[in-house]
Amino acid sequence: MEEIDRALALAVLARTVRQGLRRPAKGMTWKVDTDEARAALRQAAAVLEPGGALSDAVERLLAAPVEPPDVLDQQHAKLFGHALRGRVCPYETEYGGDAPFRQSQDLADISGYYIAFGLEPGGSGGIERLDHAACEFEYYEFLRTKEAWAIQEGDAEMLEVTRKAASDFLRAHLGRFGVAFGATLSREDPQGFYGRLGELCVALLKCECGRLGVRVGPELMEMRST
Repeated sequence: MEEIDRALALAVLARTVRQGLRRPAKGMTWKVDTDEARAALRQAAAVLEPGGALSDAVERLLAAPVEPPDVLDQQHAKLFGHALRGRVCPYETEYGGDAPFRQSQDLADISGYYIAFGLEPGGSGGIERLDHAACEFEYYEFLRTKEAWAIQEGDAEMLEVTRKAASDFLRAHLGRFGVAFGATLSREDPQGFYGRLGELCVALLKCECGRLGVRVGPELMEMRST
């Protein structure tokens, strides 16, 4: 049960980040508006890191003021922009400098991870680029949910494959750029919802990288030349 609880806790927090990064639709906003949902977030953080930075980040996110949908949408546009790059860039392959062919190679590698589990782009609120942070967190959520299923069903082969994919993806992609992305988001919107979501992103990735012995990415990364 402890392993299942940890896998599901990771899925819950990855889903929280993923949903929060979606652009608010008209008449809708992201919020945790029930006691059960708020308790689930707190419990997930406590399972992974009792009383640590992860729990603190969850509390700050839950304490963020609930903005009307149009205000939240304006904040989203202000931070992420309407083009490839705004004040905060959510696309992994825009980070890391200008090594020749690196962007195309990284996109192909990310695609390979998704395809290996029969996944196709197009689910994260209309976000289509495979290297968007929301897509990568959705993939991580999927892997950890599948891990919990494999444990429950006693499928040792699926468990091994899923855990390896999660660790490798964290090392090569999400853990490499996600901390810089989250830290930038928190700096650009320190008291707002998105800034607090960035704090949760950083705390979650640092916690998970530490648990798996994966080198955590830096909080500042060079961007590709435009």
